[in-house]
Amino acid sequence: MSRNALIVMAMAAAVATACSVATGWGVRFGAGPMSYSDGWPDGLLDLCNRKSRVDGYWVNANTWCHFAGDVKAFNAFLNRYASLKPTPLTLILHPGPRRGNDGWTADKIVPSNWMLSILRRGWGAPEAEPRETGKYVVTLHLWLGNTIALQDLDVPLNVNVESSQEIDRFIADHVAKQSLVHKRDEAKPAK
Repeated sequence: MSRNALIVMAMAAAVATACSVATGWGVRFGAGPMSYSDGWPDGLLDLCNRKSRVDGYWVNANTWCHFAGDVKAFNAFLNRYASLKPTPLTLILHPGPRRGNDGWTADKIVPSNWMLSILRRGWGAPEAEPRETGKYVVTLHLWLGNTIALQDLDVPLNVNVESSQEIDRFIADHVAKQSLVHKRDEAKPAK
């Protein structure tokens, strides 16, 4: 191989490495079958490959899968999620239907009801505490509304449930605005 060819290959490798560090590597796999699952909890790949998956993508070591369905499909999914080990099991509830882009393209909105966030420890997920094992933290997000109502959820007891805090943030912002108006009104001179 010529010296110039080696220089060009070295430069291309350096540019590719720099770009991967700056922007990350990623692939959108949509609703098609997934095969990558290095170090994932047992059963997670099968859960991701359910027919209810409508979209998915990975960036660097992290994966996001979006699913659509009714409450029966979600409860079945949730029961299978509850059997994953070793990962913390958390269901985060969001009010109303999911809004916003898919995280991959700014202009495409993929309708979905729930999402799995699969984060590798050290790549977006916190490092493991000494008592924890496993390379990944798998979190389930659910947007309430349309086909899934809160009162119809059947959450296994080993799954922690959290609020997405969207309602709390909305209320806090509203109270802050009320306070500003109140202070402004108090500061006005009396007539």
